Amino acid sequence: MNSEMRIKWFMYTVCIGLLPISLRFLLTVLGADIPSVSISDVIAFGFVLHISMLNEIEHVIGQKVWKTTINGISIVAIFAYGAFSCALMMHESGVKLDMDAFENIAFLAAVVSFLISLSVFCRPNQISGVENAY
Repeated sequence: MNSEMRIKWFMYTVCIGLLPISLRFLLTVLGADIPSVSISDVIAFGFVLHISMLNEIEHVIGQKVWKTTINGISIVAIFAYGAFSCALMMHESGVKLDMDAFENIAFLAAVVSFLISLSVFCRPNQISGVENAY
């Protein structure tokens, strides 16, 4: 992947995915009386990363086993983030959850998702229709 594509990935995927987290941090620094961390923002970041990967994989030519593996990982992760969202809504409705453990797991999942996304978007012989024509 060339540096232009890496910059686009970083700007379009990572920065947009981090926008809710960044805005919350900015508002907290400016004195807004809101929690500095929201697990829903972290969940949204994970969703953005994996949806972006699914889209990117559609443009990879060849590499069927790798594509299938990444698609599978992304689909499982999207279901996991859906489960995180469901658990968060259950907590909001009054179900008792260990929120510290829940936040730690969600943060860890987001970091792992970021690393997987980084590896997908920095993979050699990646897309652009130039490499490996069928």
